[in-house]
Formats: sequence, structure tokens, C-alpha cells
Amino acid sequence: MTLINLGDADRLGAVDVRPSGNDLTRRLPDAHYVEIAPAHHFTFIAACKPGAADMLDEEGEDPICSDPAGTDRKATHTHLVEVIADGLGL
Repeated sequence: MTLINLGDADRLGAVDVRPSGNDLTRRLPDAHYVEIAPAHHFTFIAACKPGAADMLDEEGEDPICSDPAGTDRKATHTHLVEVIADGLGL
């Protein structure tokens, strides 16, 4: 089993499976923990159109287009696919 954390586990109430959190990785048999950063919960969503982050911010919506500095969504998506495929033995 692979547990994936996108960046800051403390953001948006995410469950922290690291040893500093609930340490779920240690408590599950054969669990493997992978952290992909910089990223956050919404980084898994497809790339946003230009201006979308500002529009969402102005409307007070979730920051689904605002990634942490240095994030490359395309590279993060590629890494996620690799981690998930490896976890599934593909």
C-alpha cells in the first residue's frame, strides 16, 4: 500500500500519516509513504487556465489553482502516475 502526501500535510485539514502525525504508515502492514513537494491537496487537479487563480481568489473560492512556489503541476502529475503505477505493481 502506498500513502501519498502532496506537500504540506497540515494544509486544509489533511490527514498527516507521517511519524510526526498519526504514524499510519508504520501501523499498516507493508505501507509505503511518499511525499511529493512542493505541492498541496489541489495540485492533483488539471492545470488551470490563465487568470483562474486570481478569479477564484476574488470570489473567495478554494485555492485550486494556487500552488506553492516552485510547483510544476505537469511534473507533479507525472510523478503521481509513476508512484501510483509502482504501488500497483504496473
